[in-house]
Parts: sequence; structure tokens; C-alpha cells
Amino acid sequence: LSLTPPAAGLRFLTLTAHFFPDAAPLPTGRGMYTGLIANADVVGFDLYPLQELCRPDLIPWVFDAQQDLARRAAPKPTFQWIEVRQMKCADPAMAVTEQTIRVESWLAIAGGAHGLGFFPGDWGTTVGTTVHGIAERIQQLEPALLQPPLPVGIEPAEPAVRASARSFGGAVYVIAVNAGAGVATVLLHAPGLAGRPLRVDG
Repeated sequence: LSLTPPAAGLRFLTLTAHFFPDAAPLPTGRGMYTGLIANADVVGFDLYPLQELCRPDLIPWVFDAQQDLARRAAPKPTFQWIEVRQMKCADPAMAVTEQTIRVESWLAIAGGAHGLGFFPGDWGTTVGTTVHGIAERIQQLEPALLQPPLPVGIEPAEPAVRASARSFGGAVYVIAVNAGAGVATVLLHAPGLAGRPLRVDG
């Protein structure tokens, strides 16, 4: 892939989710992504499981694809766009809600995103309140969330649950997200937790 040298300044790039191995590739394949990522300073992508793919069972891909992009782009910071309202899928089962916005946001963060965008930008008061709450919580935890993700084991294997950890200031932060519609009971194995007092937040 031949690219024109970019102009001076901070260069942001948003990819479609076709770079992710579980998603269908574009006709040109995935080889182009190395060059695209190399020419950006901050790399993000959009993956809208509810309103683009119409597949609520693919919500865990928000985490999986974010991890994949973080590996491809390292050590560059990455971000992800989060769907916040109806776009293509009118089926009530695909509705974007306060809960799905929070779930997708925390899946992206757990997967290693350094930032979030929310799309489309013409949202109402309810979405605005939800986004504000997410942003406030991220700001409170920002120093920890910007640390490198640590793996967390999940037993038994649960298709809808994703988790990662961060170590900061002598504490270990575990981010666990249930992307499914039902209750999931799992055991999390995180590094450095042995003998520590535990506290659940949120």
C-alpha cells in the first residue's frame, strides 16, 4: 500500500472493524492495515454490534477487537467509537440502551482503549447523562486505566464475560463486564490479588 506522507500534526485514524480476524475482511484483505496504522499517531475503530451488525451476541467483540487493535498499534494509544442510538436496526432486540452503552464502553476500556468516542453525535438527554456518567467514572480511575492491561482468567469459560486488570499505586483494579442478557457466575483469576482485601465498585 502506497501512502502520501502525512502533514505535520497529531494524526488520528478510525478504521472499520474489518481488521479484526473474526470479522469478514474487505476484498483487498487485511494487509493494508499495517501501513495505515504506521501513518497515524492515535488509532481507533468503529464496531457497532447492535446497529451495524444487528447481532447482540457479538457485543463481546467490542473487547476482542479492541485487544487486537491494541496489539497491532502498540505502543500507540487507541480508541473506540461506541454506538449510542438507532441507526440501521429497528428491531427492539437491537435497541441501544443506557445499559448497552455502559457495557460497550467498559468492554472497550477493559480491552485496552485509551479513549472513547460516541456515535452518532446527535443524541438526546438520556444518552448525554449516560455518557457523562461514564466519563466521570473513567476520570476518577484514569491513572489506573492508563496502565498496561493484565490478563484475567475466567472460569468456567463464559462466552459473554470479558475481564482485564490494571496495577497502579499498590492496588490491582479488575474490570469485568458481562456482555450477555442474563446473569453470569464466574470465578476470576487476576494477578496479585492473593491476600488482599477486595472491594466491589459499580
